Amino acid sequence: MMHSGSIARAAEKCRYASKFHCACTSANPCLTCSRALGDDVLTLLCTPFMLLLMLGRPILATLGCTTLLKSNAFESRTGFGLTVFVGAWQNPSQISTIKKNAVADKARVLYMSELLTRKQNFASGKKARMLLPCYSLKAQILCSCINRALKDPSNLLDWCPDMSNSFGHLFRISTWGESHGGGVGVVIDGCPPCIPICEEDIQFELDRRRPGQSEIVTPRKESDTCEILSGVFEGQTLGSPIAILVRNKDQRPSSYSEMKDKYRPSHADFTYDAKYGTRAWHGGGRASARETIGRVAAAAIAKKVLTNLYPGIEILAWVDSIKDIKADVDPGNVTMETIESNIVRTGDLNAVDPMIELIKETRSDGNSVGGIVECVVRNAPVGLGNPVFGKLEASLAQAMLSIPATKGFEIGSGFQGTQLTGAEHNDSFYMDGDTVRTSTNHSGGVQGGISNGENIIFRTAFKPTATIMKEQKTVTTGSEDTELKGRGRHDACVLPRAVPIVEAMTALVLCDHALQHIAQCGTK
Repeated sequence: MMHSGSIARAAEKCRYASKFHCACTSANPCLTCSRALGDDVLTLLCTPFMLLLMLGRPILATLGCTTLLKSNAFESRTGFGLTVFVGAWQNPSQISTIKKNAVADKARVLYMSELLTRKQNFASGKKARMLLPCYSLKAQILCSCINRALKDPSNLLDWCPDMSNSFGHLFRISTWGESHGGGVGVVIDGCPPCIPICEEDIQFELDRRRPGQSEIVTPRKESDTCEILSGVFEGQTLGSPIAILVRNKDQRPSSYSEMKDKYRPSHADFTYDAKYGTRAWHGGGRASARETIGRVAAAAIAKKVLTNLYPGIEILAWVDSIKDIKADVDPGNVTMETIESNIVRTGDLNAVDPMIELIKETRSDGNSVGGIVECVVRNAPVGLGNPVFGKLEASLAQAMLSIPATKGFEIGSGFQGTQLTGAEHNDSFYMDGDTVRTSTNHSGGVQGGISNGENIIFRTAFKPTATIMKEQKTVTTGSEDTELKGRGRHDACVLPRAVPIVEAMTALVLCDHALQHIAQCGTK
């Protein structure tokens, strides 16, 4: 129960109300009063959050806990993905009690470095400064997050700000590292134990993705040698988190010095700067395709899990088209040997030379080209995916569109299906022994969001590489018009190296859905 005195305090006038001749309260300050509070954020947020917490968790409220908030924005500097903002200005000694009670309440609580480094300020009664500007709209958004978390603590992880460095639910990966930093890597959580794996298995996949592998990709020389740091012992997974590291060896930050003050057109430079107020300008940081090393490494393990669960399952991707050059490939019969026999990684050997010539011509002109990667999953089981928001094709679309430079996704008949009638598009069922099959596969192997046992076939569109060696109009970080010509080492066409990345994200999605299916239905 909340005391009447607490309700009265929550409804009292904002301390700036008389100054601005408004009638707002401390619990709901107007925009003008919110701005007037400046960076004294805890004063603004204390009352409404205390009110919410008193309604939902009296113990935490009486201890002065302002709010629980997941914020991976601080993860890189604290190592913590879940943060508690504590209104410890009332009594700093209660922090440990808050933590104990919150854990007892089944909420994982970790402290943000911003608060830890200001513990002297707490002791002296000063207010801590949050990193977010103090505007009532943002306070309302946070209140909404907390309100949902109070109803169900599991909502906490889904409704609060997230830097999106993690992917998956049961088979969950978190990638880290920047293009020109010390290294990149991944932490895999939720991998089943006793899955055979070694560094050679992972290295095979990484070698397909690495730069400098042929004359038509970026000349950056990286061996991309992987190191398994944890979670594997005597050639088997332990069931504990698996950490994999790949060290950067051939960084050249000086090639990007001009981009420190100029935004590359159609790149992430401007949007990262606008959102976070900072960016890793040398190499693009997290926006670089080098981030995908962690995905490919994790997928090598995901593929092992899948083949252990579903022997015979096969994931193959290939270059379907580059600009206006189209390959002719049969998804049901194309082989890994054919795809890997050429540096373009297409399944049509007749299209190899024209594609190579196009990439070379484009590079010599200082330009870039895009295209489409097609992927097939053969011998996929029936039952992967969930209705409504957990549809398999929705997960695949999210996975594919998270890959750098992707701009489109379609599955089965895709957009071409709009040109057919229902009678033409429907996949008729028939019995093949004891197995239900379809006579056609316009659905692309997924119906109602759930795999139906047919080949899963989809396509992902990749735009031309944003960084090109031509003068382009742009602006500076100081908002002045200027021009920029690309520097450094870049792919004129990302598609040959995108093939293993598409396969990797497919494996991660299927592995995660497979574990979800087993957990829910109890069968493979």
